[in-house]
Amino acid sequence: MIFMQDTSSLSQSTIKNKVLEKYNVKEIQYDETIKFYNDDPERWQKFFDSTVVYIESLKPKPKQMDEKSLPEQSVSEDKKIL
Repeated sequence: MIFMQDTSSLSQSTIKNKVLEKYNVKEIQYDETIKFYNDDPERWQKFFDSTVVYIESLKPKPKQMDEKSLPEQSVSEDKKIL
């Protein structure tokens, strides 16, 4: 929901309803979960820390350069060693 709030022009209530529907979560379950986290704010910190790790894991990894990925160099005929 947080991701959608940052990237969508939909209202917060519309986003909430769409997400709950998509994941088949009843509003009472959602509200109980929010209460659970609000009862101990440190839970939120752990939640967000794990969320950041998860989102980072979804990002494509940069390609590592190795000899196989280097382009072949063309050597002109007059510079080739015979």
